[in-house]
Amino acid sequence: MACRGFFEIASGISTHAWSADNSKLALAPNNNELHIFDVSGNDIVPAKIYAGEHLDLISCLDWSAASNLIVTASQDRTCLVWREYEDGEWRPEMSVLKEFDRAATSVRWSPDGSRFVAGCGNGCIYVCTYHEDQSWWLGKTFNGFKATVHALDFHPSNVMIAAGGVEMELKVFSSVDKKLDSKATAKAVFGDNTKPPKFGDELVSTPLRGWIEACAWSPSGETLAVATHESRVTMILVGLGGSFGTVEVHPVNLRGLPLTSLVFANDSTLVGAGYDMDPLKLAQSANGWVVEGHLDERKQKNVTRNVKQQMIDMAARAGQALHEHDTTHENTITSIRSVADGQFTTSGLDGRIAVWNISNLQDCFAKLKLSQR
Repeated sequence: MACRGFFEIASGISTHAWSADNSKLALAPNNNELHIFDVSGNDIVPAKIYAGEHLDLISCLDWSAASNLIVTASQDRTCLVWREYEDGEWRPEMSVLKEFDRAATSVRWSPDGSRFVAGCGNGCIYVCTYHEDQSWWLGKTFNGFKATVHALDFHPSNVMIAAGGVEMELKVFSSVDKKLDSKATAKAVFGDNTKPPKFGDELVSTPLRGWIEACAWSPSGETLAVATHESRVTMILVGLGGSFGTVEVHPVNLRGLPLTSLVFANDSTLVGAGYDMDPLKLAQSANGWVVEGHLDERKQKNVTRNVKQQMIDMAARAGQALHEHDTTHENTITSIRSVADGQFTTSGLDGRIAVWNISNLQDCFAKLKLSQR
């Protein structure tokens, strides 16, 4: 199934995320503001706008399904954690990022909501946990890169982090925290016969041909997908348990423009989106991962105007030809989020949030009124 529809709520959206029950939407309208919308009914209801906390553009945000906390990363070199109080207001909590002397470029919650990881323009990576006695988020750092970190993602087990950026190398680091992670979890990932790695240890390093735009772990944690700027998706198979340490790399070439965001629908289906303005589906077959094609149903361009009308229109545009988009999005897709099994949403610089469904399961936005192109 193709696009379910869309709603347009801003002039441009740099990033978005959903609450655990998909009743609320958080986004950054390509500036320093955090907008939270209520989508539990038939319409999109603007609920809260927070404009004074960040001083520069919010580059990334994430909403933890486990803790119901929002984290925002901004080009003002800070990350804020937003907590909802009984009065319905969201209030920010400070995170201590001493070595962030460049923009905060990416951020992700761990699956259990106990910590988040943030990347910086100077290559620094912080993993932050909450300290209740001081009401702030304090981070431990490791320097895996020397230049901008574009992509981060926690392993489903919480004990590994995938990271990549402009250095054209994907790395996996240990995020083991003895206070938060059990020995059973560490053994399931790293095996019974090896000692769990220390925090910040580099576990996997895979050189690639372009800078990294996005990365994502599969639900099982056995496959890591990486999108790079030379229009390629690389599938990295990481052995777990007794086979930990084995790595297989399988590149998939794309015909279109690069992808900027990735999400797994399940272990055998990957969806990506980016500069083509049209989500792309990849699936695992007997011969490996293959591109199944774009998901948008391209609309027919308007060819009903006669020659006189076309000449008048062209004269009004100083001789330039009319540029018509045949996709739901009319500008770069900036982020993609899974909202249910087989259903996801995309946001773009055109200010649209589009809803997509690649399965026949129940639509979690069945009540929502969506526009059609």
